[in-house]
Amino acid sequence: MGPLDLLTPEPAPPWGGPPPRNAYVELHNLIAAAERPFEFGPSDRDRISERWAVDLASSFPAERLALYQTLLDDALASGDLSGEERALLAHVADTLALTDADLRPAHERAFAVAVEAAVADGALSDEERDLLYTLQHTLGFDPAVAGGAYDVFAQRRLLQVAAHALADGVVSPDEVDEIERIEGALSVEVPRDLADRIAQAAARWEAAAGGNGSPSGLPRRPARPVGGAAVPVRSAPFREAGRWQDVDLRALRTSGGAAFRSALDRGETAGFRVTGDALTGRRAGGRVAVRGGTLTLSWAGQREEVRLSARRPPRRFLNGVLVPVTRRHAVLVDVEGRADALVDALTGGPARPEAPD
Repeated sequence: MGPLDLLTPEPAPPWGGPPPRNAYVELHNLIAAAERPFEFGPSDRDRISERWAVDLASSFPAERLALYQTLLDDALASGDLSGEERALLAHVADTLALTDADLRPAHERAFAVAVEAAVADGALSDEERDLLYTLQHTLGFDPAVAGGAYDVFAQRRLLQVAAHALADGVVSPDEVDEIERIEGALSVEVPRDLADRIAQAAARWEAAAGGNGSPSGLPRRPARPVGGAAVPVRSAPFREAGRWQDVDLRALRTSGGAAFRSALDRGETAGFRVTGDALTGRRAGGRVAVRGGTLTLSWAGQREEVRLSARRPPRRFLNGVLVPVTRRHAVLVDVEGRADALVDALTGGPARPEAPD
């Protein structure tokens, strides 16, 4: 089966009984030689255990886990963790009497390898997103745990690019573009202190470029902030009662199919809903106001301000207006029938009279 090779049984010693490990060898070879899952199962493990007087549900744990790991790695290498592949892995684990606790190290390693491969090129395709989402659920990871593992590798890749850009003390516009591309593609951000260093290095590049030239002979372009720094927008006054809830943007992207992700990329989301999978715990209701490039949410004596950015435009959904706060976090604002007016205000559309307090 798959990449498994047949094992050679150990020869019997001149005295005593046959080597106990040959019980595992027989089970391994039964699985390796099978063409279909129904050709082996837990009953075969029990039968072999009884014949060899060896409990294969507790003996040779490292070998049993290594066999499962080999099949899991092979499934991941194909890039398609289909339902059939998942069912086979579950059947093998059952046959080998591997518990969830036994499998966790193998699953964590597999997820880490898959994430590292997915972010290695500084991008994340829809196929890679689907694989990671499927893998997270197949391996039984808590979303927070899986998200934390993803963040580690995605942030590491981003920091590698940022460190390379800073190596010569200046950061060109092309290098800024690459850092921003990875931020957007992997849904991570340069830490604020590092973003400041990149901005200073970009300013040094500009100073060295002077005029219309550049140190590399490329046309001079104005430096732009990175690390999620806002690009201010002109907004129109708006004030209305409403409700809002936090949204996990990474979960939002994986909550729908290919058509939904394509609509997100195009910004054509008016025909879709933000699903419950992407909504986080905090909900509130009160006054929604827009003025001077800032969205202000006021409720129960509390107040939160979101600085609007042209880089992160609002998106109209059937159940509200999505206003990005960072690359990972947004707020979904519902102002009943005035969603279009809110979008106009957020994007600097026609000014509208403010409602009286």
